[in-house]
Amino acid sequence: MKLNKASHKAFLNNLFYIQGMKGVQEKSFPLSKMKEAASCSKKLKDQIVEENVKGQKQYNFKDGTIEFDIDELKLLKDLIAEIKELTLAMYEVYKEVKELIK
Repeated sequence: MKLNKASHKAFLNNLFYIQGMKGVQEKSFPLSKMKEAASCSKKLKDQIVEENVKGQKQYNFKDGTIEFDIDELKLLKDLIAEIKELTLAMYEVYKEVKELIK
C-alpha cells in the first residue's frame, strides 16, 4: 500500500502512541509484531518536519509517498481494528485510511 496524504500519515502515526499518566508514550507491541511496528513507525517518523511557528515548535507531515509491505499493512489493519472511539475531526480520515487498507 502506498500512502501520500499528510493527514493519513498523522492518523497512522497516532496508532503507535497512547495517552498515559505521564503524557504521550510509545505503545507496546508483542515481540512477534515488533519488526513490523518498528518499521512502520520509522517510515512515519521519517516524514515528520519540525517547523517553528511564532516561537513554538509544530510537527507536520511532508507530502510524499510511503510504501508499506504486506506484513506492515496487516499490523496497521489490526491497530485500526482496535480503535474504539474517535473525535469527529478524525472520523473522516479514519474512513479514508480504512478504505485504503482494504
